[in-house]
Amino acid sequence: MLIGIRRLRESGSRKDISGFEYHFCSATDVDEATAKLAQLMMEYDPQPPFQAGSPEQAGEILTTQLLEVGKPLIDAFRLQIQ
Repeated sequence: MLIGIRRLRESGSRKDISGFEYHFCSATDVDEATAKLAQLMMEYDPQPPFQAGSPEQAGEILTTQLLEVGKPLIDAFRLQIQ
């Protein structure tokens, strides 16, 4: 868990580390071979064709478009959590 926590501290935010990557880092502290086996079993090999995985990377235009398209879903979610 120390590698995962160290990486989290260095990045300053968990959003900089995907869920799978965070757990692979955590598993590495216990046994690197097991972490690698889990990665292989899931065939986890992210190679995104675009750098648009966050609002900062996607830019204002795409982020605004997504918020407009997703507005009904966002509104429904907000109603559920009130």
